[in-house]
Amino acid sequence: MISQSQIEQKSKDIISANKMISDICKNNLNNVDMNFYQSQLKYIIQLQSICRGYIARKLVQRIKENLNSRENEQANKITANKESLQNERSISCDKIQNENGKDKENERRNENENESKLEYMDHYTFKNGACYKGQWKNNMRNGYGVNIWPDNAKFEGFWKNNKANGKGTFYHTNGDVIEGNWIDDKLSGFGTYIHKSGQKYEGMWVDDVQHGFGIESYLDEWRYEGNFSKGVKEGKG
Repeated sequence: MISQSQIEQKSKDIISANKMISDICKNNLNNVDMNFYQSQLKYIIQLQSICRGYIARKLVQRIKENLNSRENEQANKITANKESLQNERSISCDKIQNENGKDKENERRNENENESKLEYMDHYTFKNGACYKGQWKNNMRNGYGVNIWPDNAKFEGFWKNNKANGKGTFYHTNGDVIEGNWIDDKLSGFGTYIHKSGQKYEGMWVDDVQHGFGIESYLDEWRYEGNFSKGVKEGKG
């Protein structure tokens, strides 16, 4: 274990060596005892090592402080950006909800207004002999109603300006049944045609013609599943 006197002596030696280095750096060689310099060379090296280590530690400490400062700044910016984005999203969501709420409210008002404008026709006979019972507007079939033709064909569903528009079912006199979406008296969109014989088609329609993907099946369990083009099977199925 190093004694107090040894520590004090080493300190004095290091101070002397430090003064010697200072004189050498100032080119004041007359004040330098070269024999003492040789004897204290190891302390000079130790002093240089200590100085370099101290400078290096200070440099590392400053680099770490700068890095921590930059990381904190970036973290604060990211947090601020997240909060800003969340606020913008919240505002956007509120706007969307308000707009959707207004749209739905307007739709309900329009429906209620349309319902209030519709009349109910208990029985109306057209010139062609067809009879109609249902909702009515401007002397035309509008809304939900049932129409029966003289040959007993029947349509139950929605009407607009005297034409089938919307969901509805048409019953042929031969027993065939067509159910689906109608546009101006023509089946358009998804629909199902069930023949009296048991043959059945489920799929897409355009202007009363099978067009698009559909499934055609028969009582003998034969089945086609694939695309149709203007009523004709097309491609693989």
